[in-house]
Amino acid sequence: MNFEPEARRGWGRVLVVAALVGLLLGLWAGGAHCASLTVTWQANTETDLAGYRIYCGTASGQYGVPVKVDAATKSYQLTGLAPKTAYWVALTAFNLAGFESGFSDEATATTLSETKFALAVQTSAEGGGTVSPASGDYYEGTQVMLKATPAAGYAFDHWGGAVSSKDNPLAVTMTGSKSITAFFSKLPARPVGVKAVPTREPLAAPVSSGL
Repeated sequence: MNFEPEARRGWGRVLVVAALVGLLLGLWAGGAHCASLTVTWQANTETDLAGYRIYCGTASGQYGVPVKVDAATKSYQLTGLAPKTAYWVALTAFNLAGFESGFSDEATATTLSETKFALAVQTSAEGGGTVSPASGDYYEGTQVMLKATPAAGYAFDHWGGAVSSKDNPLAVTMTGSKSITAFFSKLPARPVGVKAVPTREPLAAPVSSGL
């Protein structure tokens, strides 16, 4: 990777920005804190790499004070952000001499709300099956994947309550508290110990010729 002195990064950024294109691999909301963003990136292979600076702001190209991490770091969680807010993130790399590269491509994501809603899940029949995950509280905007698993002798039929669907798994977006029921139907019982006996057609009576 090429580096430029920080004092000259304004024009050096144009020369070395290609070195960081594609460096930023991912940016997503959530984690231990709802108003947070997790940044991941591809490690740089320069032998004199000292670390990275993570730039974050609420508008494209407009960042606050960067977070500095060491060369071994490839993922970082930005915390203390405003909920339900869009952020733009870009990275630079710096070497042992203190020279800093140009910015990587930007990534953008929106933090989650701090509001939590309750999701209650149940089944229609005792012993008919199970639903995962179980009931719990989720941040507003979180997508929960519900999966119904029928027990032996039962089949999943549909979801009822806050949603009406036959999809399984079912994607539920938490826009408020919800109660959802998985309906299972009992399969018809198979007869036990019954054997099918083939039947024969009766023989036709001989026809008299009249002689």
